[in-house]
Amino acid sequence: MKHFSLFHVAVASISLFLFSCSKDKEKINEPEQKTFLLEKMVQTSGSTTYTNNYQYNNAGKVISESFVSTTTTSPNYEGTVEYDAAGKISKRILSNNYATGTYDYNTDGTIKRVVNTYPSGSLNSKQYKYYTDRVVTESYNSSNAITSTIVEYYNADKTGIALSRTYNAADVLQSETRFTYDDKKAIPGPFGSTQPFVNKRNAISAETKDAAGKVISTHEYENVYVANGTKSKVTYTYKTYTNYPTVESTLVYIYDYTYRELIK
Repeated sequence: MKHFSLFHVAVASISLFLFSCSKDKEKINEPEQKTFLLEKMVQTSGSTTYTNNYQYNNAGKVISESFVSTTTTSPNYEGTVEYDAAGKISKRILSNNYATGTYDYNTDGTIKRVVNTYPSGSLNSKQYKYYTDRVVTESYNSSNAITSTIVEYYNADKTGIALSRTYNAADVLQSETRFTYDDKKAIPGPFGSTQPFVNKRNAISAETKDAAGKVISTHEYENVYVANGTKSKVTYTYKTYTNYPTVESTLVYIYDYTYRELIK
């Protein structure tokens, strides 16, 4: 996709825990999914900022998507999805100068590498490595030089990421985030197979510290569930700090979700 500010990248990275999905090398999370995300609408402090819509085939595989934004920093796009012979997502094609993602998998079905190619010809990529206690994401630029590394450690029962550490190109620690979760089952998002890990539970809080151990941001998730246990709404409060615990800034994001049941 197009390049955004570091703030938007940070918020987007944290919000991925609301709907991050796939499985680790030991296939620790392969839920039998019958409920699929149809629409996600996000509001920032009361103002709608964007809406994602997804369309599926009768097998429950996402085939197209759209992104409609009320801000000029995030242009709208339409997207289509292609699959390989094994039924895995092989390509995600987005319009309006966004990147086209090409996906490669390991023999066990886990995601191995994704390459994002822009209309200008520039590209970047991510490579994934799996271990018994963690998954490692390495990011590369067009010259195939590493730009950052994220190491995510599973919690004790492997239902979520307990700790995420970010390193720069020189492999120097930049920040770390610790997460806590509720006991409700998380529903994977539409592009789960293109992610290295899926949370089985929904995040309720997170705290990010810099390399010196100083708190620089906190993240609170107020999850609302309907009668069948499906998450219908999340109020996400993002706070930043220069001198913790004095709050420097606060943003509130409201995520509204609409689902549909797969009927074969």
